[in-house]
Amino acid sequence: HQRSGDEPELKVQVDLLPPSLTLNSAELGQGDLAGHLLVTWNAKDSNLETRPIALYYSSQPKGPWSTIATRLENSGKYSWRIERHVPAKFYLRIEAQDTAGNVASQESPLPITLPRPQPTGRLRNVRPVAKSAEPIHAARSVSQK
Repeated sequence: HQRSGDEPELKVQVDLLPPSLTLNSAELGQGDLAGHLLVTWNAKDSNLETRPIALYYSSQPKGPWSTIATRLENSGKYSWRIERHVPAKFYLRIEAQDTAGNVASQESPLPITLPRPQPTGRLRNVRPVAKSAEPIHAARSVSQK
């Protein structure tokens, strides 16, 4: 039985708004982080999930999206080691989810272009081709009528 002035036993909060989310940057790593994509973002919401961030990539601006990582902490940064199967040009998508299930997302407006190293080779055991004892002549037959 509640009396006037008592604290409520239950609070109901209706959250219909997605988190605020900004994809700040996606840059290729240098030095020790070569081969990585360094992604930074800002995500805010009074009720963010504990690990609210997910990252995806696609060769097309609107997907379909392949997973980079999910359930990331909202640290504002992530270093992704780019695997060989990732296309040379791709788009990035980030999502943030709050505890009410509202999801905010943002895609990179332009594709990220990976520098692909030029193929290199090494010649080993080079030897001269042995000369034939007899010269090789091309034969040509001509028919006369």
